[in-house]
Amino acid sequence: MRIKFEIPQNGYKAQIADASAAGRFEEWVYDKFIKSFRQAVNGNFAYEITKPSHIMIDFAHDADADAFIAVFGGREIDE
Repeated sequence: MRIKFEIPQNGYKAQIADASAAGRFEEWVYDKFIKSFRQAVNGNFAYEITKPSHIMIDFAHDADADAFIAVFGGREIDE
């Protein structure tokens, strides 16, 4: 399952700006949203930052995608 996650601007706007200015935005996204979740799921997934506020995540297992949506939000997209 592929999902689109939009990083909430409220509460993260300053962190996003700081990380972007320091050239660490991708690292910040990984640390904030991906790292802890990667340890919690059973399957594999890949992600891509498509815009400064969007992450596309492709899960091998639908249950992992459902869990991500339950924890962080996002929505399933059709390919």
